[in-house]
Amino acid sequence: MVDLPDRLAKALVAFLKHFGLASGSFDLAVDRAGDAHWLELNPNGQWGWLEDETGLQLTRAFADLLEQGGP
Repeated sequence: MVDLPDRLAKALVAFLKHFGLASGSFDLAVDRAGDAHWLELNPNGQWGWLEDETGLQLTRAFADLLEQGGP
């Protein structure tokens, strides 16, 4: 996991909002110059491993989001 430049983070959030998605797993590649390139968006990508790595309660957060009816 890496910290994204603010401009890129805002662009990815705007992408989700544009398509009415509550979440998504973006695949990015970083070149040797450090520039990030968007490859694809998985509307329900692999995120379960992040709970183990970070201690964040993602399953609970997604369940709460779905229960509330989306973003």
